This record gives sequence, C-alpha cells and structure tokens, in this order.
Amino acid sequence: WIDFLTIFPWDQVGCKSVRYLRIFRLLRMMRLVRIVKIFGRWHSRLGTSYSTLNVLKCAAITVGVLHWLTCFWGYLGWQARDSGETTWLKAYAAGHHEGIEGFTMYDVYNLAMYYCTMTLTGVGFGDVHASGMFEVALSTITMFTTGFMWAWVVANIVNVVGNLDAYSTWFQKLNDDLNMLMSSRDLPTHLQMRARKHLNESFKVQRQRQQQETLKALSIGLQGEIAIESGADRVCNCVWYLRNLGPDVLTELVNCLYPDMYSPAEYINHKYSV
Repeated sequence: WIDFLTIFPWDQVGCKSVRYLRIFRLLRMMRLVRIVKIFGRWHSRLGTSYSTLNVLKCAAITVGVLHWLTCFWGYLGWQARDSGETTWLKAYAAGHHEGIEGFTMYDVYNLAMYYCTMTLTGVGFGDVHASGMFEVALSTITMFTTGFMWAWVVANIVNVVGNLDAYSTWFQKLNDDLNMLMSSRDLPTHLQMRARKHLNESFKVQRQRQQQETLKALSIGLQGEIAIESGADRVCNCVWYLRNLGPDVLTELVNCLYPDMYSPAEYINHKYSV
C-alpha cells in the first residue's frame, strides 16, 4: 500500500498541494524499516557474533560522524577561499608556503578529515588549526563532540575484547575464588594442589556444562538434535541396551545426559542408591 500511495496520481484527482504530494512521497521512508528485518535474516543465516556487529556498528557511526564534521569544516575553508576572511585552510596554505588556488575539493576534504580525526583521537600536531574566533568556538564544540564519541568507541572496544571468550574469563574467576576459599580455610598444601589440578583439567567439562545452560534456551527437540549431531548417539551405542535407538527415543534420552568428571581414586556412589 505504501507503493500505491506514492505512485498514485493525486494531482489528477484534485490534490494540487505540493506539500501534501511531498508528504505522500516521504511515506517511502517507511520501507527502510524492512532493512532491519533483512539484517536480522542475514544474522540468523551467517551467525555473525554480536561482538563483530558491535564493532562494525561502532566503526560505521564513527566514520559517519567524522564525515559530517569533515564536510562542515571543509565547507568553512572552501567557501571563503576567494574572500579576505582568514580560515584554517588559508592558515595551512600560508604555513606550507602554498597558494590556496592549487587546492582541489578533494584536497580540502582530505585536510578536513585529517583535522577531525586528530581531534577525535586527541593526537594534535598543530599543522592544521582553527583560525579566527568563530572557528575557535566551533573547534571547541568539535572537541566536545569527538571527545564523547572517542570515549564511546573505547568503551565498545573494551567491552568487545572483554567478552571475546566469556567462558575463559568466568573460569579464571572460578580459579581465583577457589584459591581464596582454600587460603581462607587454611587447607593442606597437597589438598590445594589436588583441587587446582582437578579444576584445571575439568576445563572442557565445565565448558560443556555451561553450554548445556545455553541450550536450555532452545526447544526440547532442538536440544536433542544438537546433542545427537554432537556425538551423543555414539555414546549411547557404547551401552549394549541403548544401541540403535530410534530418533525420538534418542532425542529424549540425550537430554538427560550430563557431563561430569571425577578425580583419580575417588569413590563414585550413585545418589539414589543410598
């Protein structure tokens, strides 16, 4: 219906107002909502991590803001090239003993991008600088804007790097908590060594346990299918009375499997046998 409203000849049916015609054409902007759905389908198909998406989004927004600032500062320098007004572009040309007539629009954009990027990152070399009180005021506003932008960029990068392997971070904290527990209870040295060794060697088992918590967000059927594809059917085939089970029975059975690990010479007793 959006396409119908935008292509309908309203001027032929009595609507002569240019304002209303423009409003109808602006309805095409509603089609941009479909872009979000398209990106959602691509994300489901490709499985791109949210960390990568956050980095790309952060980079895109940063480049966009830099581009707008660059266009603004480039316009300030370009529109006053033939007047007697002193601008940052004329100051740069005078400092390098060059004529401003030799600068193309690409050169002005390049210099403006260079200045805005230096302002964003806080690395200022002083070769491109504001000239005049008006540009000084605008430079102050640019510094505040890019300062908040750079803080946001750094925060996003730190957050992404810190969550690249969330399980390893959790496991390291678990080790630290165990060491603090054993130290506060003044456990014997040999027992502390055995506990640390057990925990370090159970890294993969602990990861599987955490992955099972993640799988609980899925349906029972999907949990079973993933477990079967992960090799749970081969585990069941090692037990003679569980061999060659049907898919439905196997799916229900693998949902009851739980990874566990025991230390050497440890007595194993089933919890329901006592």
